[in-house]
Amino acid sequence: MFFLSPPAQIVDYVDSLIPPAFRIFIGVAELLTVVGLIVPGVTRNMPWLVSAAAAGLMTEMIGASILHALRGELTAAITTFILFVVATFIAYMRWKVMPIAPRARTSVRFLRVLSGSSGLIHATSWKLHSFD
Repeated sequence: MFFLSPPAQIVDYVDSLIPPAFRIFIGVAELLTVVGLIVPGVTRNMPWLVSAAAAGLMTEMIGASILHALRGELTAAITTFILFVVATFIAYMRWKVMPIAPRARTSVRFLRVLSGSSGLIHATSWKLHSFD
């Protein structure tokens, strides 16, 4: 881990350019993006969040590309631009071409199965019946 850390002078220089509150905001936004890209696709609950998270990542990568280009960091600017292209591809594919199908509502189907097979739940009143 110590071999991958930048020198202290570079860390101090970068920290002086970006306010601490903005760095925290960027970190929280990236964590929410990760959750928004993975969880809705896996659970199929509110799958439109995948394309929304990718769109949020697109705006973040545009800002990162501009910041790195203004600071003269060409390789970092190219890397963040490539990430922008990937996020754009994911957003478009999950929004228009191959959207994730939402999960079917199982609660009503489950109640109908219980009501029809064992009579424990009456489907119209949603009340539990006694076992008498």
